[in-house]
Amino acid sequence: MQAARRSFKYGRFSFFLACLALMSCIQVEDFGVYWDKGLVDPQLYGAWLPEKENVSECIAFAKNANDYTLQLGEGEALTIRSLLVGKHRFMMMKKTRDSQDGQLIRYTVSRDSFDLYQLNPNEEADFKKRYPHSAVDIENGTATIHMLDKEMLDLIEKVADEPNYWVLMKTYRHADCTPAPEKIQPADGQ
Repeated sequence: MQAARRSFKYGRFSFFLACLALMSCIQVEDFGVYWDKGLVDPQLYGAWLPEKENVSECIAFAKNANDYTLQLGEGEALTIRSLLVGKHRFMMMKKTRDSQDGQLIRYTVSRDSFDLYQLNPNEEADFKKRYPHSAVDIENGTATIHMLDKEMLDLIEKVADEPNYWVLMKTYRHADCTPAPEKIQPADGQ
């Protein structure tokens, strides 16, 4: 089984790294009380490879107390919790556990795959027309939320219920590429 394992590599164009570069994400300046309401989605646990790509961009979610650690590279990790918004799931991602800011990424997950979604940039004008007084700044496919609160969650749920606002960005499949446990370091060194 060891011989069949793939090496743990980080693709230059990793979705998670692109998201951190402020592309195709929902930026959140302050998660408020909702970070503490987040949970560890057991279906995310383990290692995943992107579908239909010729790269070995293995990502792995390792449970670390009340959240997941997602290892991105040598010494780079994110802290992740899931947030249920109506019938939809979002990953709340932070660079460190103590950060107030981070990103929200919509996802669906099944037993052997998970899909990541980005905002559809073609619907930006429609969003601005339908929700002109929302506290969301949206430009070039990136939305910025200043404070994640009940009002904002209600808006996110409305938008999540509309398939035209979302584009499938990437599908991952469970894979046998998990790095040795000592290679996964918790975010913040905890």
